[in-house]
Amino acid sequence: MKLNKILPLIILLLFSTLLFSSNIPSLEYHSSDNINSYLKKEKEMHGRGSAEQDWFSHLSNFLNITTTSSSNLEKKYSSKKSIDKIYSTAWVEGKKDEGINEWIQVKIGLKGKYRKKRTVYFRLISLFSGLGDKKYFFKNNRIKIMHCIIKNGNSEKKYLINLKDKFEIQHFFIPWKNKIELNSKNPNVTIKFLIKEVYKGTKWNDTCLSDISFSGMYWDRE
Repeated sequence: MKLNKILPLIILLLFSTLLFSSNIPSLEYHSSDNINSYLKKEKEMHGRGSAEQDWFSHLSNFLNITTTSSSNLEKKYSSKKSIDKIYSTAWVEGKKDEGINEWIQVKIGLKGKYRKKRTVYFRLISLFSGLGDKKYFFKNNRIKIMHCIIKNGNSEKKYLINLKDKFEIQHFFIPWKNKIELNSKNPNVTIKFLIKEVYKGTKWNDTCLSDISFSGMYWDRE
């Protein structure tokens, strides 16, 4: 095929890729300074329920939480390190480069006996990008941009997460109309995070994610 026939196809493909990427909505960022007041306000706005900022420690009695990843550097840097609430540990991808398109996935589900009586919803995702040890934070890669793919029942939503290069937890809100709800019909959700761009480390080319957590509300159906 001649170049003058191939070139328009290449341009069209590149344009379509850029257009698709630009149409992915970004999740709303909130700083740690105002997150507690925001959660309290949300509870007041949307009625009954218990607003919790740390699901994994408080709600684990009725939620199953598991993680998987596309790779990890070593066993001590596995995906489960992202939910152990120890910031000095982390999931570290295992590729030789910075790990673009490597992913970590969290699956959350209602335990059996709670599926019939309990409703849970959440829309706050909290992330600590990089290794949560100041000595090594800038020496390793930190995530700059992620794609977040949420599968809840028959629904699949995709978002951009733009992370600041800061040594702190960063909070992101899913739009209220797209909030994740766990109930008897949809008891499980999977949230996949794909690395799309990084802040480069000064010493190592390993990309780290120290913490993933979620916040929401729940109530028992009568």
